[in-house]
Amino acid sequence: MSTVRPASTHTLVSHTRPRRHHADAHRHHKHPDSTTRLAAAMPHRTETESPSSRKRGLSDAPNLIKATLEWLDDLLKHRATGGRRIMSPTTEANVRALLSACHADDKARSEGKPSVLTKESLTTIRHEIERRIETDEKYAEARFKLEKLTADAWLLRYGDYHATTLGAIRAEARKISRKATREARRERKKLEKRAGSTGGTTTTDAGNAETETDAAVPPMPLTTEDATLVTFMTKKWVMINDALEAEEAASRDALLPETVLRPMTDLIRKLVTGLPAGTLYEDIRLSIKLYACRNDLVHGHAGILASSGRFHELASKLNEDLIDLQRNTSINEESRQSTVAAIMGTIGTYFGKFTRHPDTGELLSYREWPLVDGKFVRTTGEPAESGTADEDDATLGGIASLMD
Repeated sequence: MSTVRPASTHTLVSHTRPRRHHADAHRHHKHPDSTTRLAAAMPHRTETESPSSRKRGLSDAPNLIKATLEWLDDLLKHRATGGRRIMSPTTEANVRALLSACHADDKARSEGKPSVLTKESLTTIRHEIERRIETDEKYAEARFKLEKLTADAWLLRYGDYHATTLGAIRAEARKISRKATREARRERKKLEKRAGSTGGTTTTDAGNAETETDAAVPPMPLTTEDATLVTFMTKKWVMINDALEAEEAASRDALLPETVLRPMTDLIRKLVTGLPAGTLYEDIRLSIKLYACRNDLVHGHAGILASSGRFHELASKLNEDLIDLQRNTSINEESRQSTVAAIMGTIGTYFGKFTRHPDTGELLSYREWPLVDGKFVRTTGEPAESGTADEDDATLGGIASLMD
C-alpha cells in the first residue's frame, strides 16, 4: 500500500534576520594586546604614596576590581547569540587578557603588594571595550558570513583527505561483512544437511512438492550488528554522522549512559581495532563529521533536507541563495540567470507554492509537493497560484518577475 504524506501550506511571518541587540551586558573589548602591555600602560602605585592615596587604593579599588571581573566574565558568557559570535576574536582575546590582569592585580592586593590598575585606567579601558563591542555587533553578520566562507573553503580543500581514512575503515567493514557471509552460509548448510537427513520431500494438500529442507530452515534474521553493518556500508556519510550524533545525544541525556544502545558507535569502535596501531576512535569520529560536512556542502544538500522532511530549512536556504545570487557581483549576468533558472527548477521539484515578496525577496509562504512512497509527486490539474496586489507576492507562476 502506498504511503502518502499530504502537503501543507506554511505561511511565514517574517524571514528577515533579527537585528542584533545592543545590550550593555554584551559590551566588551580590551585596549592592550597582553597583560604586560596593559600593566606598562597603567600608572603604578608605590609604597611612598600618601596615606590618603593608599586608603583609596585599599578601599575603593578592590570593589572596582571585583565589579570589573564580574563584568568581564559576563561578557565572555554572552560572546555569542543564537549560535553566532557577537564578539570578534580580537576583542575576545583582549577581554581575556584584561581578565587575567585583573585577577593578577586582585591577588597582588590580597598579598599587600602595590596595585597596577587604577580606577581611572579601568574606566578608560571599559569605555574602549564598549566602543569595540558596538563595532563588533555592527559587523557581526558580515563576520559570520566570512567565517562560514572560510570554514567552507577549508572543507573543500582538506575534506578529501578524510576520504582516505574513511575508505580504510569501510574496507575493514567489507572484511567483516565477507567473513560474516561465509559463516552464515556454512551455518545454513549445516542446518540444511541436518534437516535433509530426516527425509526427502513431502506433498502438500494442494499436491505441490515441497522440500522439507526449505520448510525446516527459514531465512536467518539479521542481528542488530548485521543491520548496522549494512547501514554503514550503504548509507551516505551524512546519515552515518546523524546516527552517531543521535546515539551521542541519547547517552548524554540518559541517567545511566552505559545502558544506552549505541550500535553504530560500537561498530565503528570495532572497525578501528583493525586499522594500523595508534588509530583512535576519536580521530575517526571527527573524520566522519568533517567529511559529512564536506559532502553536505558539495552535493545533495537539497535532496537530503527534503528527504528528511526539513522543508522550512530547505525553503529558507533556496530563498537565501536567490537573494545572495542577486547581490553577487563576481559573476556575469549570463551565469547569474542560468543559476537562477537552476534554483527555480529545484524549487519546482519540491514545492508547489513558493511565495516571495517582489521587492525584498523575503519568503512569505511555501507548500511542498505531497510525498508518495518516498517520491515527491506534482498534483495534477492543480491551478497555478499567482500573487495578489494585497499580498504583494510572487509565485512559481511568474518566475521571471521574481528576479526583476
